[in-house]
Amino acid sequence: MRNAVVIFAAATIMVLGVIGSGIIFLDEQRLKSLVAQHVENHTGRRIEIRGPLRVRLFPGLSLRAEQVIMLPPDGFEGPELFRAEQVDMRVRLLALVRGRVDASDVRLSGARINLHTDPSGRSSLEGLGLARAPGLSDWTSGPISLEHAVISFSDAGRAGSEVLEMERIDLAGVRPGSPVEFRFRGNMEEPAAFDSLEVDGLLVPAANGVARLSNMRLLAVLDGGRYQLELRGNVNYSGQPPMRLDLDGGLLMINEHRFLIEGSYLAGDRPYLSAFLASDFFDVDVLALVAKLADLSQLPPESGVMTALRGFDFDVVAEVAQVAELGLVLENPRLSIEGRAGLVAMELAPTRVPGAELAASATVDLRQQPAQVDSLLTADLTSASDLLRSLRLPRFLDGEGSLVLELVAVPESGDVAAASWAGQGTVELWSGQWPLLAELTDGREYRGEDQQFDLLRAELVLSTRSLEARSLSLVGSDKVISGSSGFRIDDQMLFGRLHLHSVDGLEQIELAGSLAEPQVRRAPLVLPPAQ
Repeated sequence: MRNAVVIFAAATIMVLGVIGSGIIFLDEQRLKSLVAQHVENHTGRRIEIRGPLRVRLFPGLSLRAEQVIMLPPDGFEGPELFRAEQVDMRVRLLALVRGRVDASDVRLSGARINLHTDPSGRSSLEGLGLARAPGLSDWTSGPISLEHAVISFSDAGRAGSEVLEMERIDLAGVRPGSPVEFRFRGNMEEPAAFDSLEVDGLLVPAANGVARLSNMRLLAVLDGGRYQLELRGNVNYSGQPPMRLDLDGGLLMINEHRFLIEGSYLAGDRPYLSAFLASDFFDVDVLALVAKLADLSQLPPESGVMTALRGFDFDVVAEVAQVAELGLVLENPRLSIEGRAGLVAMELAPTRVPGAELAASATVDLRQQPAQVDSLLTADLTSASDLLRSLRLPRFLDGEGSLVLELVAVPESGDVAAASWAGQGTVELWSGQWPLLAELTDGREYRGEDQQFDLLRAELVLSTRSLEARSLSLVGSDKVISGSSGFRIDDQMLFGRLHLHSVDGLEQIELAGSLAEPQVRRAPLVLPPAQ
């Protein structure tokens, strides 16, 4: 009896295989019709298979269709919803024998997906999945994947479109109105804005091109791994013009630094991004960030950062309770960044730092190649020595006053991948101290009050190699000093020549040594004979 059952089952399978094979191999048009009907029953949309449809029996029964097009809604003025070079799907033999397709493990390769809004405001996604045959549940009984696909966002009311280039998207089955596991592997912009981009989440599709990606996690890497981004939150998508993405409950991590974030993205002739970031504490080397800002002038135009900055208009505001690294602590800094048509403007609102209230602004002009980076720095000084210490410099000067510097990024000699700042400005201090006044080496010393001055003014000149105070003028109770002085940036070695006017006459001072260990040589000033 058992052997008879086995023989009967084997015979049944063989018969079904023969019948299925006959259907499969003898009537390609019928198979195309079955596949098209299956898609229309589940999505409410018609498809056309313009290329061949082939059948594979091993390792399991599967269909491969080429040049597959899903048509837009009736009366829609715009491109097809998608066009795929190739569609593969596993199917069940029994269902096929009965004249229907039961698909699973669907894979689309080389797909172009057009999320378009026509002049009447209709979306290419309109009605997708709503007009379905009764009694149907999932669109597929297994995962759907898209490989090497392109998504284009556009509408009839504007020129151009936004493009996402994807290596792979995975959906763990599809059921309208129900959550679907979503995975994205790919990039955006051309050339690519990122080294790599991955997005995972729970996709909830709704009517008329509206969807929500919950528990979203985005991982991105820029510029050869220099910047690693992780973004978590929930994203709402609307295809109505203009196409819009909104992020809520967001958490952004940049190289392990954390920010709460909210933002939105609007499609347009130039896409627009707005975001607000907040953090209680940001532990970062501020001086290194300033150096990286200068380096923007040396990045190649095809780099990820440059592509991202050029590709969008944006407004970003970041507020942090405290930014700290070693001695430099910024209290409640607020940074605003605005990008318009390739011109990026940054502004740091007045912020407390050790010994000063600091404000700064910078512009990055991406319309030039290489990019032009300019900056303006102003400081109201309460203690110049405290500010110097926070900048990791010896406390060679003290006093209250003001500082203004206009700077431009210039390339480092011999290193086209790095840049530093150069420019000019002014400094004015009063009621201060300059310990250098006491460092006389010719048998005479000024002490105590002799380090003090009433007023100091100078024109500052910053190059990639040195900082120099020109047209220096210092007034004290019993002395006046004029001339110029400065130090080299790499080793902080002093240089300069000053003229000292005191009760003892007019003397010349040569500066040497370093900021930490200055050397001062005094000599009587010999004037040329009168002509």
